[in-house]
Formats: sequence, C-alpha cells, structure tokens
Amino acid sequence: MKLVSYKANDEEQGAIEIGGKLIPLLALNDHFHFHYETTVFSLLEKGQYESLKNWYVHEGKEALANPHLPFLEEWVPAPLYRHPRKIWGIGMNYRKGDEDQFASNTVAPVSFMKPDTSLIGPEDLIQIPPLSKNTTAEAELALVIGKTCKEVSEADALDYVAGVAAALDMTEADIHAENLRYLTRAKSFNTFFSFGSELVSLDEYPCLDDIYVTTLQNGEEQHTNRIGAMRYNLAYIVSFHSEVMTLLPGDILLTGTPGAVVLRDGAVVACRISGFSKQLENRAINKEVHA
Repeated sequence: MKLVSYKANDEEQGAIEIGGKLIPLLALNDHFHFHYETTVFSLLEKGQYESLKNWYVHEGKEALANPHLPFLEEWVPAPLYRHPRKIWGIGMNYRKGDEDQFASNTVAPVSFMKPDTSLIGPEDLIQIPPLSKNTTAEAELALVIGKTCKEVSEADALDYVAGVAAALDMTEADIHAENLRYLTRAKSFNTFFSFGSELVSLDEYPCLDDIYVTTLQNGEEQHTNRIGAMRYNLAYIVSFHSEVMTLLPGDILLTGTPGAVVLRDGAVVACRISGFSKQLENRAINKEVHA
C-alpha cells in the first residue's frame, strides 16, 4: 500500500495512491462507511494503519478498481506529516567498491537527532545558512515506525515498521568538520530535513535489499547504492534504537546515504527511491546572494 499526504486548501490530508491516482481518506470513509483518521500521522498514532493496510491487501485493491470513485489525478504533495516525536539518523552506512559485504559490525553506528523544526516537504526551499560554504544534502531512505516497540529483536524489528519514505538530510559540514561532536548541531538548522509525501509499505517490495537510493543534483545522478550494501541493515537500525528508547508510531529513522552533494544557491537536489511514484525534490536558496 502507498499512502500519500497532499495539500487540500489550507490543510494537509492523507490518501491511498493506486494506479497513479489518489483516493482521499475522507472520500474512502464516505464511500465505504469507514471511520479512519484522515491524516497519515493520526492514522499511525491511533493504531489504524494496520487495519487499513489489511483491508487494502485483501479487499481494497479490487474495490478501488472502480473508476467512478472520486479519484484525484493531480495534487500538490505535502510532507507525510510535520511533527514526529523523533527523528533519528545514522551515518556512514553504505559499503562502497570492494568492501567486504560479510564483514561483521563490531562498532555501533554513528547516530544523530534532528528537530521537527528542521522539517520541510516536497518543493519547499532549503535555506543555506548565512556564511555557509559547505552545506551538503544527502538522499536517504527513511523508516517510519508503525507500532510502539522497545528492546525489539532484529528478527521481529520490521514488524514494527509501517513503511519507508524518501528524505533529504542536510548538514552544515564546516560545523561538523570543526568538531565531530557537533554532528547534531550541524544537522539541526531550519529546513535541514526534507520529508517526502509517500509512505510505501514493505510488502510492496519482493526484496528489500534490491531497493536503490539515489542522490541527484540539477537532474543528474550523483550517487546511488542499494539497501543490500548497507553495513547496518534495516532491521538492525530499528533494533539498535529500540535498545535505548521506546519507538512510537510516526517516529522516523534515517538509514544513511549513498553520497552527498554540496548545495549552492539555486541548486535542485533530489532523492529517488525504487518503487516510489515521484522523487523528492527541493531547491536551495542562499539569501545572502539575493540580499
């Protein structure tokens, strides 16, 4: 199942995407006499996501083949939601070249937090901080937690994941270079986390290892890699964080990037992920250039 957040007048609403069109959750409720929450975050928070997905898998695909339903063929994308309880990420997670894919991971991953004040959505502007000469952007696959969990095993971890989303993680790299302990500060500027509009459930993928994540700049592919090249796999990332903290529905875990690009005024950076209908794009702006 693919859920999408879109802008409807002054509100942001949820919908199911099927065949390149949207059926809003409001319309779904009206037509089928359901009582689902109508935003993606409230659907997760109220524990209704699994029920909706089960309906979609067993009945919904066929039911939504009805061409007379009130589908949207055009829409303005919005971030899946704007105020998750947590945004955590890990770094340096993709192997490159001839690195041993079977090497054991004996060191815990580098991790960091981002505040929800850093969150923007598709097509919003990334604001390069004043005097910054080295703001970078990285395409990442984001895990979205679907059910509360604590101290979950790797074997069970993905059962608590609602799906995956596209993300762009920005860093003021000069601050980080000044001192490696400044990583979270370097990643916490306003507009430094772009969150995509699509939530794709894991059952949409025959093999998670074959998902490709790509960083693009100005329409050109800069870095790409597959999930199977990760040092710390998706299940490990969930389990690792749950050892320390309770993970809640809607929490976001960033899983690393195949590579970063340096942003300049006017540059368009994008995240492309296999199985998504659209890539996540944002333009960077340096207000000093336009002062």
